Amino acid sequence: MKRVIALILASLLCLALFACSSTNSSSNSAPAAESNAPAPAPVSPTDSNVPAPTGTSDNSIQAGETQTLKIGMIVSMTGFMAQIDIGSINDAKALVQVINDRGGWDVNGTKYKLELVTSDVASDPTQAQTAALYLIDQGIKYVILTTDFLYTGILNLWEQYGIMSIADYPTMTTYGGPDYPNVFLGNGGSIAGFSAAARTLKQAFPDVKTVAYCENDNGVNDTEYQYVVQACADVGLACSTKIVYAADQSDFTTVALQLINSGVDAYIGAGPMTNNGAIVRALRSANSDIIYACPSWQSALVLGDIIGPDGAYNYTTLGFLPAVAGGPSQIFMDTYNEYTQLFGVDDARSYTGDASNSLYTILQLMAIAKSTDVAAVINAWHTTKSFDGFYGTTSMGGSSLYGADIALTMKTGQSLSDKDGKISFLGYTDLTFPGE
Repeated sequence: MKRVIALILASLLCLALFACSSTNSSSNSAPAAESNAPAPAPVSPTDSNVPAPTGTSDNSIQAGETQTLKIGMIVSMTGFMAQIDIGSINDAKALVQVINDRGGWDVNGTKYKLELVTSDVASDPTQAQTAALYLIDQGIKYVILTTDFLYTGILNLWEQYGIMSIADYPTMTTYGGPDYPNVFLGNGGSIAGFSAAARTLKQAFPDVKTVAYCENDNGVNDTEYQYVVQACADVGLACSTKIVYAADQSDFTTVALQLINSGVDAYIGAGPMTNNGAIVRALRSANSDIIYACPSWQSALVLGDIIGPDGAYNYTTLGFLPAVAGGPSQIFMDTYNEYTQLFGVDDARSYTGDASNSLYTILQLMAIAKSTDVAAVINAWHTTKSFDGFYGTTSMGGSSLYGADIALTMKTGQSLSDKDGKISFLGYTDLTFPGE
């Protein structure tokens, strides 16, 4: 009987180990997202290709040799953020392919082939530490996050483990700053986007007078509302209406009715594009022509697809339409073209380059610092006033909000779908912070 029990326990232990192994291999590696390109597989911490943490400071690396440089990326493969993050993964993959096809990235005479390692946070802030530790266990020293609000609970990890982190699209004014020297922001995100959206709205629809802030319940609505009010006032618009809705709802009729009943001419709000597409669709179904101004880098083409042909008019977005107007830099266009090859023309309609912007910034700063050492790259951030970034000339800013220049500022594109549904590219506007 004892031997029988022992055999049963051993069998159960094997099954448990197999289940854990299967879970880890599926959840921490991003799928190819409608592409035949293979997903980056999880890497064993004992993999011989893991570079030394201090990069070129390793005396065993000789000039001219090719090394492997791993870049970590925390993304949401499920939940409300997945619709944004899967595109970000593909975006980063395209830039990695461009760099590797050219022989790698040169840092002080050493060529580095890039490897992207992803970890799934599943749109759940309680999973952030697990997702981060997965990458830390790989010895990865550079981590890209797609946003900031999911990761406020792990800000201390990056300095603790000597990692530089960049959030592609920040939404908060309390994320990072002097207390977190290893935390950076890839662009101005919602805060800078509100100002750019208000300017675009004023330019594209000069008859607009009143605006509502309409956003999903992201936990920072009161702060965002204040910046929308200020952004509108700066261009002569009035914003006195705040509407907050549940991000995971499926019927947006009540949200549309709140906007209509408020009597506003337009609304500004970020959040998932499917949510805003559904809101605009509900507005049009109620015979409302209220204008939507998107403060984030989204494709006007894809937003129109989500809204549907009967209602895809009277909206603006930020970002670029490379298929219509070209891009802001050669590396942007090269990556867009690679993205098209990897994932198809239809998928490329949603291309924005957010993740590539963060990745390319890390690479450019390595080249400036002549090192892959984290401390040297962070020092290059603080001592470099501007550089040739993914979106063209890029500078460091954000001190007015964060107390330090931890965010990138640049120009962003402006796109319009007019009252007849014709999509056009309006040109460029500054993506900067209030007071800067």
